[in-house]
Amino acid sequence: MSTIRFRSAIDAWLIAVLVAAAVPLAAGCFVPATLASALTSAVMLLLYAALLVDLLRGTYYDVDPARRELRVRSTVLVNLRINVGEITLVRPCRTWLSSPALSVSQRIEVCYGKRRSVVISPRHRAEFIAHLKAINPAIVVETN
Repeated sequence: MSTIRFRSAIDAWLIAVLVAAAVPLAAGCFVPATLASALTSAVMLLLYAALLVDLLRGTYYDVDPARRELRVRSTVLVNLRINVGEITLVRPCRTWLSSPALSVSQRIEVCYGKRRSVVISPRHRAEFIAHLKAINPAIVVETN
């Protein structure tokens, strides 16, 4: 069986905030004081757009049944590999703490090992949990 990829769920308000943050940079391109400031704003806007696209496309969770592994990836910042056999608990959470999850409303905490956990937000949460449980039926799943 091959690796199954689950993209992160994304809250609409997060997209709105990230796009709104680009408005001052965009304005600097069209209302420049000098040519140098317009070019600087344009370069900054392109860099921001590249980072934004990387964040939105580069946050995902791979379940690999053959390796019995969960890979949590978020751009270049997070590349975590978890043995699914070590996962003990999966439960919903709404923490605002930083994590490789682009949704606050659809977050789950995956507890593994000795007091370790990661908060993620797979788009198809029930299917994601079903794949983990197929590998490790001992995982306890809490619901609200």
